[in-house]
Amino acid sequence: DDPALEPFTESHDVMGDGSLVLLPTPGHTAGSVSLLVRRTARPPLLLAGDLTSEILRRGQLPGVGNRRLLAETTRKVLALRQRYPSLVVLPAHDPTAAQRLLDS
Repeated sequence: DDPALEPFTESHDVMGDGSLVLLPTPGHTAGSVSLLVRRTARPPLLLAGDLTSEILRRGQLPGVGNRRLLAETTRKVLALRQRYPSLVVLPAHDPTAAQRLLDS
């Protein structure tokens, strides 16, 4: 458990050094995870697999998946972004994600 990742209470440090951390982000699909990439001298990235830009921008939940889990996951990601204002969240199905990745 890494208190710096709150409100996430579970995580998996892929490399053992905190640079790549898997976070559970279920809702749209069971078992979905997102990857937090902590970079040196650059803003951290969150590769949010099954979240969409619409969910994160407008809180608009899709009709597919577990709506309760999806709402909870969205709340956690938004809280993490608020905790780390420089965090670049790159949700799936976001046509601007590639350019925002290049710009970050």
